[in-house]
Amino acid sequence: MARALFLANILKQIVQTANVDQNSYFIIGSYALRKHKDVTDLDIVMLDSEFEKLRNLPFGAIEIYNNQTRYFYAPTDDLDYSIEIFSKKADEGYPNSNFSLNSLRPSLQIDEFKHQHFSLQQLLDWKLSMNRPKDQADIEMLKLLC
Repeated sequence: MARALFLANILKQIVQTANVDQNSYFIIGSYALRKHKDVTDLDIVMLDSEFEKLRNLPFGAIEIYNNQTRYFYAPTDDLDYSIEIFSKKADEGYPNSNFSLNSLRPSLQIDEFKHQHFSLQQLLDWKLSMNRPKDQADIEMLKLLC
């Protein structure tokens, strides 16, 4: 949990420094499991209009990754500690629109840093929708937790 809190605090600093509206993004991926397993990176979906504010930051880099525009920041030399923020429209999600900000906003959870993130059920649905080999252990854990 310590790594997840470390990264969530850095995300808070990024959001504050860039003056990003906290209602314009949410954390996807295993962050919802941070109390149950070690989380080493944060993946975030951010509205494209707010994403533009990240261009002015003196740290991190904006690049094309897997045909998506992302902001990448590794706060240490250990690249397993990283923050990836993906630019999306309000009705655009990954891997589909069911996981867009517009679709999820009413039921997203909010952490102590005021970051919106998946609930355990949303995370399970998200991982099942992709059904990647790397997600199978998380899927089994989530089935027990939900």
